[in-house]
Amino acid sequence: MLRLKHKSLKYIALALMAVFLCTAVFVFVDLTSAEDTVPAQTPDPEAYLELSVDPAQSRAGSLITLNITYHNIGLPYTTIQIDPPNLVEYDPELTMPCKFHEHANGCQAITFRTLAPGEVQFNASAHGEIWSDQCQCWFFTTVTDNGPATARITEPLRFFLMFVTK
Repeated sequence: MLRLKHKSLKYIALALMAVFLCTAVFVFVDLTSAEDTVPAQTPDPEAYLELSVDPAQSRAGSLITLNITYHNIGLPYTTIQIDPPNLVEYDPELTMPCKFHEHANGCQAITFRTLAPGEVQFNASAHGEIWSDQCQCWFFTTVTDNGPATARITEPLRFFLMFVTK
């Protein structure tokens, strides 16, 4: 009979300790002020992508390069939006997002083959690591470009040979 009481006292003591610890954690959480919490991180306005197309004008069937300059962002996974998408295709083929560590040049120069005449616009966004002065730390966020890059595609060059016979 004494053993039963002794075991039940152990369980009661453990239950009281659990209640005490839960109460202490609750009081601790309750006592923190808004000043003690880390502010929500916002993207650095200096972190962005700069886009350019080389050449800006080309004939259908030729290669163009979308150049991406990354400002204040590291380890980027980049997604490219093409409008309209039927005027160009990736050459070589590329899946999105373009991962900096899997791409030959870190997703800084993306090559396209022009397919048809028209005007195409490229936009890009990148999810990567930026520095925050607020928390003095690195964190991951998404940044966008500073405006679309535009390429004008013209008709392919055609030669007409004329034969004159007598």
